[in-house]
Amino acid sequence: MPKQYENDNWIYDQLVPFIKTQVDLEDDRHFELLASGVLHSYRVREYRTTPYFFFHGPKGTGKNRCLHILQALCYRGLLSSDTSGAGLYQTGNLFHPTLLVDEGEKLAP
Repeated sequence: MPKQYENDNWIYDQLVPFIKTQVDLEDDRHFELLASGVLHSYRVREYRTTPYFFFHGPKGTGKNRCLHILQALCYRGLLSSDTSGAGLYQTGNLFHPTLLVDEGEKLAP
């Protein structure tokens, strides 16, 4: 059984330090952004807009690590490297996942 939690602020206060132990980011505000994105993924239907994160940087800077952390924490996190339009549409339509795309620059070079 999942552990009952007090409220969303409590979860947020647990997420930020956890993410800090998993990835190394330049700015402390980025940990807060990731934690907010994780919480938003569970309530996406309550809002009219959704943030999108784009990780960019040289090879070896932790972009994939961030994707794997988000996959584990987000609602129905699904990491995909298949960026075909039909595949993304079918997956989104069937499972309503939090889609995490590796090599996203292939979508819009």
